[in-house]
Amino acid sequence: LVASSISNPQSPLYETEALTLLLHRINAMGNGYRLVQKDDKLRLVIEPILHIKDAYEKLQALKGER
Repeated sequence: LVASSISNPQSPLYETEALTLLLHRINAMGNGYRLVQKDDKLRLVIEPILHIKDAYEKLQALKGER
């Protein structure tokens, strides 16, 4: 599963507390979650995803829900 950020570094998104919290959670998750810089975008990569249910559960874990 790959999620890309918007490419405008001046976007208000980059100054939000929600994004800061999300980045902290990604770093705390460890295995299977990583941030990758590609071109001008920051990407969240979540692996392995074998089924749509895996994607849902891993995204819920980032929200702090299981």
